[in-house]
Amino acid sequence: MFEEEYKLEFFKENGFFRNKCIGCGEYFWTLDQELDLCQDTPCVEFGFIGDPPFNKKISVPEMREYFLNFFEQREHTRVERYPVIARWRDDVFLVHASIYDFQPHATSGRVKPPANPLVVSQPCIRLPDIDEVGKTGKHTTSFEMMGHHAFNSAEEYVYWKNETVDYCHQMLVEMGVDEKEIVYKEHPWIGGGNAGPSVEVNIRGLEVATLVFMNMEKNEEGEVELDGDSYSPLKLNVVDTGYGLERWVWMSDGAPTIYDSIYGEVIDFICKKLGVKHDLDDPSYRNLIEEYTRLSSKRGTDFTDKVLVDELISRLEGYEEGDVVETLERLRSIYTIADHSKTIALMLSDGVVPSNVEEGYLARMVIRRTLRQMDPLEGSLDLVELISKQFQVFGDILRESDVVYDMIHSEVERYRETMDRGKRLVKRDLRGMEGDELSLDKLIDYYDTHGIHPTIVKELAEDQDVIVDVPDNFNTLLAEMHGEPEAETVEEKEEYDLPETEILYYKEPAVQKFEAEVVHVEEGKVILNKSAFYPEGGGQLSDEGWLKHGDEIIEVDYVEKKGNSIVHHFDGELKVGDMVTGEINWDRRMALTRNHTATHLIISAARKVLGDHIWQKGAHKSVESARLDISHYKRISYQELKEIERLANKMVLDAIPVTKENLSRDEAEKRFGFELYQGGVPTSEIIRVVHISDVRDYDAQACGGTHVENTSHIGAIKILNSQRIQDGVERLVYSAGMSTVEHMQNMDELLRETTEVFSVDREELPVTAKRFFNEWKERGKELDKLKFYRSMAVAEELLPGESVEGVEFVVDEVDLDNKEMLSVAERLTSEDHRVVLLASKGENAQLVFSRSDNLDINMAEVLRIAAREVKGGGGGSPKTAQGGGKDAKGRERALDVARKEVLKKIK
Repeated sequence: MFEEEYKLEFFKENGFFRNKCIGCGEYFWTLDQELDLCQDTPCVEFGFIGDPPFNKKISVPEMREYFLNFFEQREHTRVERYPVIARWRDDVFLVHASIYDFQPHATSGRVKPPANPLVVSQPCIRLPDIDEVGKTGKHTTSFEMMGHHAFNSAEEYVYWKNETVDYCHQMLVEMGVDEKEIVYKEHPWIGGGNAGPSVEVNIRGLEVATLVFMNMEKNEEGEVELDGDSYSPLKLNVVDTGYGLERWVWMSDGAPTIYDSIYGEVIDFICKKLGVKHDLDDPSYRNLIEEYTRLSSKRGTDFTDKVLVDELISRLEGYEEGDVVETLERLRSIYTIADHSKTIALMLSDGVVPSNVEEGYLARMVIRRTLRQMDPLEGSLDLVELISKQFQVFGDILRESDVVYDMIHSEVERYRETMDRGKRLVKRDLRGMEGDELSLDKLIDYYDTHGIHPTIVKELAEDQDVIVDVPDNFNTLLAEMHGEPEAETVEEKEEYDLPETEILYYKEPAVQKFEAEVVHVEEGKVILNKSAFYPEGGGQLSDEGWLKHGDEIIEVDYVEKKGNSIVHHFDGELKVGDMVTGEINWDRRMALTRNHTATHLIISAARKVLGDHIWQKGAHKSVESARLDISHYKRISYQELKEIERLANKMVLDAIPVTKENLSRDEAEKRFGFELYQGGVPTSEIIRVVHISDVRDYDAQACGGTHVENTSHIGAIKILNSQRIQDGVERLVYSAGMSTVEHMQNMDELLRETTEVFSVDREELPVTAKRFFNEWKERGKELDKLKFYRSMAVAEELLPGESVEGVEFVVDEVDLDNKEMLSVAERLTSEDHRVVLLASKGENAQLVFSRSDNLDINMAEVLRIAAREVKGGGGGSPKTAQGGGKDAKGRERALDVARKEVLKKIK
């Protein structure tokens, strides 16, 4: 496919030949007519290791700057890198390539790119190959994609295929590469909803660049089919190039692995902490790694494979299989830790908050994989110190902050707690599964639910004789499952053949009454030719109000938008042509408006207090209050809540203008950044931006709600409460204006009533409450002592029990509470060969069953069976179980059933 697309004038004019690779069967272009391999792995081994084709060794910063300057000198505009979390898109979580920065808006032609042509070095994160990191010499989870891009339209031609390939060729020759070693391999490209022909640029086995000529977009009605999807022509011809910064540095260095080229300083730090040597000046040691990397590029990635290891040993001198495997296993962990810790630092410093969902899931997965690699290693390696080292080495692209370190501390602590708790849960779950094999779905569930990786499940399962087959690509499967947002159910777009409404709530935001004509009526719904009623949207409830027609007043109880029409729900009689006076319930509108604008102040204050990682995860604005869900890695403290509230109210008192502008997407992003999309990503080219600005910018968002003209119009803001609604997401509930006044009055009334109960002044209330609480606690302790002594007495009264089959049975109904029965049971079963079955007297039947340690009886199972007699249930440990039910009449039967069940098990 695309065969004609590859017949470039550049190839023709410069004497290139089109050959077919005898290894993979794909076509490539070369200056060497005799070349019969495409120079891509696994068709060839890496041929640059120890023998770099570049004329000098180049560092990461030098390579980045060289590339950017090269294209700036060729009239490209340098664009600053984007965050690795794709805030401007709703179809992906993380940036995988530099073109992601401009998809789908610029590549579709709907929005102008930030420059044309442009050049950028974009940090990216790709996790589908995570299981290959450390196994091969080339796979990384994070990297920089250097790219130059041009957007050709019918009105503006920039450059296309010939110039793109020529630029690449010039740069490689300038680097000292022999032209005959540069191979351009034909390869169709698909990504991000777009497609097109591309050439992969290979040198001595390493792909150093991909030159994509994007000219199609995914379209159900398209005539071209690729990988099961249909595509149609794009409005633009987009030059999309990707040059792997780290690969170019590796190619210039010829080190044994890409990790040694990029993470050399970090690897030295890790080895020093572990007390191990990684001496690449040792010829024998270096040769081992070089040969392994060459072989793994051609043979596969599993270094425990005997064929691979045997072949590796045959190339070396003085190595045995055990030494090779041990060395490579240790190196794999070191390389993985070096790679993953850089990715963690990049994700967290760019605003990703570890959690169990979305991009947070991916961050936590990488963190925990790193910790699992660190656990078996002896030494003083600490993840926080390692992240600090990454900030030191890669400070040019990483943003160091105390928040990142705090997140790491929290994640490490959470990991340890999860491991302890998860192991217990899995052990319990595996009981009784002897001989069974755990499914992949079950392994995934153990990881997602309990945080336990299959390798740990396998260790636990060995004691239970349960079969566990851990897939080599398990982490890759997780990354693929959680790597993109769940596709929303695509519903057939409803076509609205309705009259358009002139919208007044933006044009005349202060209008409370307006005259309009009825242009459409259906049962319970009416459309006017113009309206000031705000429809529900953006988390804000709709306006309510009235339509006056003659002497009739018709109530409007809900308003929605369909297409370009404002639909008013009403209960009355109207017909097309009627003239009405619309009137907004202004008190309600202003309450909603104040709470909505307060949301902007709250999130701005939260970002200042908690950090720039704060991102809106949801919001709702009602009349009495509003709520805001934000990404955060721990509970918000009381002091932090007070500070957020203080800053929000300071913005109110500062009387800052609230400006609304309609801006092009490109202009809006340039002025305000991607924080614009806190409330979601609009699809239109023109964005309504609401920003609160004076000398400093406090908040700017793409927002379609109603807002006050000045922050002073909001009135007092009060945070009512906060709560964790899911892992990594905190909810703030607050009120503004009169709602705050009403809330404070309610709190004042509660305080007044409380002081009357205690018969003290307000100032004395804390001390008085504390005194009463302490007295209550002391009385509780005395009561517990009395109950303990009573349980001792009851225990003595219950002895001796009935002896059956060498076991003493203590079976009785007692006038004790649950805690006392447990105390009695514990006391009595401290001696061997005893079973205690107790039921409480009273309206409800509480059951406590226990046995001595030397008896092998699962009392939890006994209780579950017996509790049916009281129409209840229960549980516990094999030694002691408790439960009960509402049918007190069945307690005697329950005890009898329990006794019989125990007898079955001891006979």
